[in-house]
Amino acid sequence: MKSNNPVALVTGASKRTGRAIALALINAGYNLALHYRTSDKKAQGVVKTAKNIRPDVQVELFKADFDKPNELEGLVGETAKRFGRLDLLVNNASSFMKTPIDNLDLNELNLLHKVHVIAPAVLSIKAAHLLKLAKPGHIINIVDIFTNYPRLDYTSYTISKAGLKALTGQLALEFAPGILVNAISPGAISEPEDGLTQIERQALLNKIPLDRFGSPEDIANAVLFLSSSNYITGQTIAVDGGRTLVT
Repeated sequence: MKSNNPVALVTGASKRTGRAIALALINAGYNLALHYRTSDKKAQGVVKTAKNIRPDVQVELFKADFDKPNELEGLVGETAKRFGRLDLLVNNASSFMKTPIDNLDLNELNLLHKVHVIAPAVLSIKAAHLLKLAKPGHIINIVDIFTNYPRLDYTSYTISKAGLKALTGQLALEFAPGILVNAISPGAISEPEDGLTQIERQALLNKIPLDRFGSPEDIANAVLFLSSSNYITGQTIAVDGGRTLVT
């Protein structure tokens, strides 16, 4: 059955921040094209949760590896086939990888560039004709405050996320006025999974004026805000507790 609900395609939406974004959009009444790469069980878990939140909302799963061009290029077409429209694209899929510069692997550099720059560019360009029909359509890219504060040993991650930030402005210009393109730059969202000593934790909090870590829901709320705006484009909004205020 066809639905009049708006449709969002969210990449990397089975866990962490992507999951929070997906559930927020579902709660807001979006039908969801949920992309994931390997987390089948977690993706199914989002579908189950969605049915409890909004039984009237349709969620479809799309498994695709962005390192495989045919799977990447087919994602928008499959979304259009199942939903018949697209109102919002959230380029959230990410790979956080430590790459010390002394032994920087070209394959790692290429991989992160594919995930953070090439995939969002391809998806955005292929989705443009659908998004323009939404009047306006929206593209939201998830970048990182590392683009403002480079972190030692994360060269590939930092420069690829900086590329995504630059892509945001470029596409905002290219796609205006029919599509609004913005980015969200998360700061310390949740405490690192690998754990911190008390000294390390406090040193990190000392750089955050709000004196606490954020949550994936903070990013999801920013997505909801930008997806409902009709006069913001080409901007990167920091959701970082004030981290960018501290030198």
